[in-house]
Amino acid sequence: MDSLIKEHKNNNSISKYSSEIKSEDGALVLLTSGSTGKPKAALDSELAIVNNTYFSGIRNEFNLGHQIVCIQAPLFHALGSIVTLLSCLQHGATVILASPAYSPSASLHAICAEKCTAITGTPTMYVDILSIMKGKGDLPINLNMALAAGAPCSPELIHRIKDQLKCKSVRALYGLTETTACVFQSLATDDVNTVSQTVGYITDHVELKVVDSNNNIVPFGCSGELMVKGYNNMICYLDDPEKTKETIAEDGWLHTGDIFTINPDGYGKIVGRAKDIIVRGGENIAPKEIEDCLNTHPDVIESQVIGVSDERLGEELCAVVRIRENATFTSNDLKKHFMGKLATFKIPKILKITQEFPKTTSGKIQKYRLKELVESGKI
Repeated sequence: MDSLIKEHKNNNSISKYSSEIKSEDGALVLLTSGSTGKPKAALDSELAIVNNTYFSGIRNEFNLGHQIVCIQAPLFHALGSIVTLLSCLQHGATVILASPAYSPSASLHAICAEKCTAITGTPTMYVDILSIMKGKGDLPINLNMALAAGAPCSPELIHRIKDQLKCKSVRALYGLTETTACVFQSLATDDVNTVSQTVGYITDHVELKVVDSNNNIVPFGCSGELMVKGYNNMICYLDDPEKTKETIAEDGWLHTGDIFTINPDGYGKIVGRAKDIIVRGGENIAPKEIEDCLNTHPDVIESQVIGVSDERLGEELCAVVRIRENATFTSNDLKKHFMGKLATFKIPKILKITQEFPKTTSGKIQKYRLKELVESGKI
């Protein structure tokens, strides 16, 4: 702890604590998004917030020149409050709040009118902006950087953001409310292929490990649950000691509930959430691989793959997609698209078309709600 604070002082970071405030004191309560169930209140420390905003801002280059940053995520979300707002204030960047509530058209207007040099948002927010840009011609966009975070981002979308928003750099960030935001984040020197295939490089001064179901560390490149230990971990879930014990082990390691692989060079790749894994006839299937492939189809805007109840197999794969205006997309189109790209047992047998996905107020898709809607026949 002391070394981190000293490093901040040496770098002119604002890390001064009065005698009344201790670095380990609780400073901010953020609610988890509720994308996998009921939201929980995470209590984050003074130390976690100061260091997270400092180091993530350096990765985003908010400290270089005069950056003008458009915030899309709401300020009750870690991406909006920690990664963007407080990080910008820590490094002296200008913050643009495009509208009182999330509005893709307002964000696009702000990028152009305010001459924004950077923008942050969830993958869905970028999908929305790119959709409304169609037919608007050549817009005065001059972005140095676009950061996609808050949910897994498909490689296809990363490339679309760079090409269509004319970004010099697109970056990824992975974190949780329980880790005060950052765990992995792209480096400024990462090329678009690295960003599209990983969630970035391990954040500064944090320990990570990937473990199997018996809590044994797995080799590099093998999948397992990601665990985190460091200054960034929350203190607890407010007034919920049982959930806290389930999430943070006695030795300080925090369970993320996300399935990951880590490369020897320190870059991470998300396989999917443990809760999202679909068990079809005894086979464990991660939806993200299927979604990433499906999102490359020219008529698909975005997709989600879920498991629906099946008497014989336990669960069957169901693809729920949003398609472009005036496009058609059939089960036969789906099978043709996947042929030769994925193993046969990973090809969804059920296809549903929807105009919108159920989302949290911070823009994350709620898979559990989507599954309820499909199984009830509402989609």
